[in-house]
Parts: sequence; C-alpha cells; structure tokens
Amino acid sequence: MDVTGNMEKAQETCELWAQTYPRDKEPHGFLPGAIYPILGKYEKSVEEAKKVIEIDPDLVFGYNVLAWSYQFLDRQAEAEATLQRASERRLEMPTIWSSDTTSPF
Repeated sequence: MDVTGNMEKAQETCELWAQTYPRDKEPHGFLPGAIYPILGKYEKSVEEAKKVIEIDPDLVFGYNVLAWSYQFLDRQAEAEATLQRASERRLEMPTIWSSDTTSPF
C-alpha cells in the first residue's frame, strides 16, 4: 500500500491476513480505514469496521471508521448512533497522535 500504491494488492494481502488471523484487529482496521474507502467499497468497509468493534469494543478507532463508512453511504443516522455508542463507552478519539504512537491499534 505505502510502497507501490497498489491498493488491490493491499486489499488482497489484508483480506488474506484477516482470514488467517481472524482475531487480529489490525487487518480488520486497515481494510475499512485505509483500503476499502479508496476503492469505493463502503459496504465492505462497514462489515470490517464492525469486526474491529467486535474484536475490541474499547478501541475507539473501530467506532470512528464505522461512522465514516456509514457517512460515505449517506447513512447519517447510523453514523450518529455509532458515535453515540462510543460516547456511552466513554471512548474519545485523540486529536493528535503522540510521536511514540506507532499504530492506532
């Protein structure tokens, strides 16, 4: 993804990674957070973002990417409900990642 810009290959790699390690949240996060939206695959983005939340319901990134995915599909009420669920869990998205943060996962 970063080196060649080949999003189709990145998708293939992440899908295989997620299939091989279904409880690993990183491939499920990369797909809706960086790959599917670029390819216009918003429904798939919703599916994968839900998996991130299922794997780690306290990871704010999953709610954020799910809400964005809903917005891309013009499903505003579901986007707002998703952010409300994150708020009810008292999760907050950091506004600035610190220099020692290597991954939102």
